[in-house]
Amino acid sequence: MTTVITCPCSFLLAGETGNELSKGEAVIKLENEGLPILPRFSEAITLSLVDIEEISTADYRVDLILSSHEKLSIFDLGYKFGDFISDLFRARNEIILKYLLMDESVKNSGVWGDLSVAHASGAENQFEKCEIRLYETALVLIPTMGVPIRVHYSNISRVDAKDYSLAIVTESGEKFTISRMGRELDSISRDLSDAINALNIQNQSLIRDLAPSADPYIIRAVSRPMKDGKAARSSDIRSVSPAMWGCLEKKLEQTPIWNEYQYLKTLARD
Repeated sequence: MTTVITCPCSFLLAGETGNELSKGEAVIKLENEGLPILPRFSEAITLSLVDIEEISTADYRVDLILSSHEKLSIFDLGYKFGDFISDLFRARNEIILKYLLMDESVKNSGVWGDLSVAHASGAENQFEKCEIRLYETALVLIPTMGVPIRVHYSNISRVDAKDYSLAIVTESGEKFTISRMGRELDSISRDLSDAINALNIQNQSLIRDLAPSADPYIIRAVSRPMKDGKAARSSDIRSVSPAMWGCLEKKLEQTPIWNEYQYLKTLARD
């Protein structure tokens, strides 16, 4: 395991109710997937980065909420505080991406910009520095001081590239605006468009295999609510083409889940 950074520090480990479990001076090592804390003459604390559920910083102090419901506070990092924080977020984000996207290949990465997130609830978040990556099935936004945000291509309803920024609106009403990308704006816009089109073509091809004689507009209309395997209501498919719904059921009949489908069909209203 490669050590990214080693720092002397002070720490405080508290239990779920706030009771003190351990504290003192230590050396902390940020490694590829681990965060061991080595106190002087007392029990070492070994953490995996996947054990960290939340990271917050204030007044040169780092607070980590762990999956065990414990709270680990790290302070007295000195001049290495900034490097430690940025490296901690980066290493943890890479672990998160590994589990989110598994073996998907990266189509474009290393593009940086500022990110604004407008939630459907009306709340907004601003990130001054964010990496943009394009994978096979999703756009991933990685703030330097936040967790990765995955936006699946099948959930994107609109993309606008104008005024030197890229605005992405999802079907759930979220809006991601990426700015200050410089010369990379054109390349990331082009690659994002290509990735969305590739997913649409793949989906339409699967629908066409079910009904080779169907009109092109029916293929497109049926594929929209079923993008990349998304569940679609039978009424949405029938409203476009009752015959297409029959083709889908015939395909299901050839699979091991046919009996389960028949049972679920008796429970469904639509």
